[in-house]
Amino acid sequence: MEHPTIDIHKNNGNGTAGLMSSMNSFISSHLCQSNFEQSRDSLVEQAGLEFDSTQGEEYESLKTQVKTIDARHQRLSITLEKLEAKKEKIKSYIRGGVLKGKNNKVSFRDWSNEDKFSFLILVFSMLVILWVGGANVYSNILATGLPVFLDNPFLALLLSFLFPAGTFSLKFLRDTLEEDCSRKRYTRFTFFAAIIFLLFWVFQFSIHFPGISNEIDLDNLGESNGSGSVMVGAQLMAELLVSVTLYFAASGISCRYAPDSLVPNPEHIAIDEVLKNHRHEHELLSKELGSKRGRMKQLESKRQAYTNKVVSKYTSLKLKYDNSSLNSELHSQ
Repeated sequence: MEHPTIDIHKNNGNGTAGLMSSMNSFISSHLCQSNFEQSRDSLVEQAGLEFDSTQGEEYESLKTQVKTIDARHQRLSITLEKLEAKKEKIKSYIRGGVLKGKNNKVSFRDWSNEDKFSFLILVFSMLVILWVGGANVYSNILATGLPVFLDNPFLALLLSFLFPAGTFSLKFLRDTLEEDCSRKRYTRFTFFAAIIFLLFWVFQFSIHFPGISNEIDLDNLGESNGSGSVMVGAQLMAELLVSVTLYFAASGISCRYAPDSLVPNPEHIAIDEVLKNHRHEHELLSKELGSKRGRMKQLESKRQAYTNKVVSKYTSLKLKYDNSSLNSELHSQ
């Protein structure tokens, strides 16, 4: 029995005509196969291979590019989040000193009475504590009984100046901090530490000086113990930190009447410029990533559409082939 002839070159379509023409012989070879499902699966696989032979290189290149660009895009997104969080903590304007040619200074007599009184009390208390702390250091040095200090009391006096010098160094350390949030944390930490050491000194003081209600221990009278040095250390730390906190408080009142002008914060300007550049780069990467992903999706859709056309053509031709075979058998009978 002769097999019927089916014209498989009709209705190839426009977009995939070249690919479809190469599939005609493969489709033709499966028309006489009895297992339709197996032939269809084979055609789907072959159609995919045919499409990949012409578009696979572009697709794999896009896949690699998308992976690289997406990694850069994600890293840049994380960087932008960190910069945005950092920018929120930085003031847009900072104190920039006295404006030239403008006399905007507020004299002390124009301060409110409450601020005048508080400022004077704070400054006076700070100076007294500095003097007491220096005297405490001086007396403890002489109390050691070392000949070098007994013969040269001026040397002990010079060493005692280390206390007020250290106090001022802690005060001006805050000015070296660039971020406002860091200055605030430093100020809070200093106040908290001052309270802790002050309470600890009060506790030590109550142990060493219990008051007139306590009896004198004649057995241990005149004997020294290690707790005395702990009290001296706690007292010196309390005096140092309390003087620093008093300075911060007085400085806060003075700043209300300071003639400094507000100028744009260079740190804020710098981070804003960095954010601007990063956002621009992020936008370009987003567009590039979207474009390449769109092209990948387009190729995937074309691949699926081409496969569907191959299956559709095979199904149509298979039906014609089977009908022709049936008619041939009927006529032969």
